[in-house]
Amino acid sequence: MKYARGSKISGLILAAAALGVGVGEARTVAWYHFDEVSPGTPVVSSDTFYNAADPSKLPGKPYSMGNRDANPADYLSLGNIALFMPAATNDAPDMMYVIDPVGGTTNRNERSLHFKYGDDNTAGYPARFGGCVKVDSDSSLSLPNLTVELLVRPVRFGNRTNNGWTLVSKQTVADSAFTYSICVNFDGKPYVNIYNSSGNVMANAGAENFSGARSILDGHWHHLALTVSGTTAKLYVDYFLEKEITLEVGGLYYVDNGPLYIGACRSVYKPGGFIDEVRISDEELTGPSFLRFFNTVPSFQAGFENTLDAELLHVADSYGVGTADRAGDSWDYPVYTNDVTMARIVNGPDNAVVRKSNDNALYVRGGQVKYPHNADLEMNEMTVECFMKYKESTNYGALLRFNQANSDWSAEPIWGVYFADGALMMVINPTKTGRNWYSFGSSFCDGEWHHLGITFKQFANSLSVAVYDNYSQVDSWWVGTDTGCLEYANGSCLGINTMSSYVFSGFIDELRISQGVLPVEYFMRGVPNPGFVLVFR
Repeated sequence: MKYARGSKISGLILAAAALGVGVGEARTVAWYHFDEVSPGTPVVSSDTFYNAADPSKLPGKPYSMGNRDANPADYLSLGNIALFMPAATNDAPDMMYVIDPVGGTTNRNERSLHFKYGDDNTAGYPARFGGCVKVDSDSSLSLPNLTVELLVRPVRFGNRTNNGWTLVSKQTVADSAFTYSICVNFDGKPYVNIYNSSGNVMANAGAENFSGARSILDGHWHHLALTVSGTTAKLYVDYFLEKEITLEVGGLYYVDNGPLYIGACRSVYKPGGFIDEVRISDEELTGPSFLRFFNTVPSFQAGFENTLDAELLHVADSYGVGTADRAGDSWDYPVYTNDVTMARIVNGPDNAVVRKSNDNALYVRGGQVKYPHNADLEMNEMTVECFMKYKESTNYGALLRFNQANSDWSAEPIWGVYFADGALMMVINPTKTGRNWYSFGSSFCDGEWHHLGITFKQFANSLSVAVYDNYSQVDSWWVGTDTGCLEYANGSCLGINTMSSYVFSGFIDELRISQGVLPVEYFMRGVPNPGFVLVFR
């Protein structure tokens, strides 16, 4: 897969973009992940696909389209209607990690829906027979401006040249007219129809629809998006603008608050494939605001955004709770601070938002923050990232340690990041009985925030470890092992700082551990607040 509306005052539009959020910022109205149903079996009438934007409204339900090419008696004789109902599947291997730049959130992407239809080649089943997901919508989906986006992997289209597949459609209550429909043609090219009050397609130059130039019938997942702003409609394929047209005066036309169909529509439904992550926003989005998908999943992410008192009792984060302690009376508990690397954190290479508002960091002053045992962190191929600012250390002060046991901090760490008088050092302990120290020449004693990145890659009898300072590799080594693995101990856990006389004093922000080796362009980056933008019209 390839990867602001404002208030008008005397001709001046003032768009407040604090934290990258404009006045009248786009809002997600409906978002369907299709992760609720166990994979491998067709959905049934009791299944529900909840609207992730607001689970209390706009649920999606499986809906049988029946067979409009046969009379009811023929339809009933076909037997098990579930045969062609959509089925949940875990076919989303390249898109495990979903980033929402609008909301600044990330989600696991577990499943997709497989839409199956009969066609002329299906013995005993006439064409146009199958099922879809129906959302009994209300006025919240009657939007003058919108963005509809989804992932799709079409797989077959039968043998008729007019075969196609309707992916998402908004219709009237009586199913007698459309507002819009997003489809894939028999040749694999995506296209969009938008209708006027007479039920005719609205388009410029007399075109019947507006279509992409490239086929997506290639066995891969693709991102499609329809945006409408006033009388301008755009079709994006894999984040590239494929077509733009001018609609008739009045823009989108809604007869009533009719249903939304996913995977088909009430009048046209043809052979299909896979659909996932259908999202509808109430404004026109552009490429950087579309959903982004990555195949590397963060196993741990702590942003230290809670505001607590000076005696830190716990650190709440995305993947668990870390408990703070301190090493004797000579050192203090960690505390939260608003001395942060940047106002927002984004994920390369396209500036997708990881944290929309980065308000706090953690100031460690000798006290330990430790996270309980988590088997998901016992990886041999991973990327460890954080932002850090060095203040001081006594001898070898540890910024990060992956310890052999939850309570025994005197044992050698499995891996650790240390500082000695500002110089970065690492310890890697592949056998749990010995250790290997690796030193760097670069110093962090400059009073500035740094992005620190460390990658571990597994080979047959060794590990390749590389360290990056501000996105430049400063060193790498081969660590010999018997199996190419770090030998994790039962009960091992992650800690920030150490419980000993050797301590690190400084700041840490946005600690993230991801599965696999991320390329540098996918590392987190801090970006400043855009502040206020004046647009003169």
